[in-house]
Amino acid sequence: MNAIATIAAQAAERDLPFLLGGGHAVITHGHSRNTFDLDLVIRRSDRERWTALARDMGYVPRSEGPNFVQFDAPGLDRLPLDLMLMNEETFGKLLAEAVPAPVSAGAARSVSLPHLLAMKCHAIKHGHAGRIVKDADDVQHLIQINHVVCVVPISGSCFLSTAQPICMKKSNDSAVEAAELEFPDWSGMRESAGRVTPDQAFQLCEEYAAVMPELAKRRRMEPPQKCVVEFTL
Repeated sequence: MNAIATIAAQAAERDLPFLLGGGHAVITHGHSRNTFDLDLVIRRSDRERWTALARDMGYVPRSEGPNFVQFDAPGLDRLPLDLMLMNEETFGKLLAEAVPAPVSAGAARSVSLPHLLAMKCHAIKHGHAGRIVKDADDVQHLIQINHVVCVVPISGSCFLSTAQPICMKKSNDSAVEAAELEFPDWSGMRESAGRVTPDQAFQLCEEYAAVMPELAKRRRMEPPQKCVVEFTL
């Protein structure tokens, strides 16, 4: 039984509802990427009981705020745990439209695709700068993989409304002369999302912390500094 299934079983015994968010929710909806933590969406009123459950499972408190509680993993074979706190009304809406997670996650459920996209876009617009590129990449892949038709262009309303617009500028000049490079034809290659099932991706996520601890540690470093390099598009 993996960590998510174990948590789901423990939460069910204590009558503590939750939903998968973050990278595991992204995987559930088809984008099989890596992730170095486990994000659970919970009711704010259940904060203390979830903290007790996490402690009982060996997780070590790391930091907390009005809308989150973070725990370090009990060992290298587990991912750090983040609890995302929602008010009763919001959590109820998320729960009503939740979808089943992959079989390996036991009875766990994930936020729906529309709600996941909304949460990602909110993070892009209001979250810290270090996550903008990652969240934008998630949104782009989720839209493409699930053939989502956007009535309002997400890129214009969210991606460009960031806290650091001065880090990029448009340019009509080519950064590299095409004649200097000769790229192979990769047009026949398939995206990895079509070759890795969500269950396989979940299993790989559990192995990251054990086989690549130096990468997992990066997540616990100090907040990233502002970008000082100007990129030309």
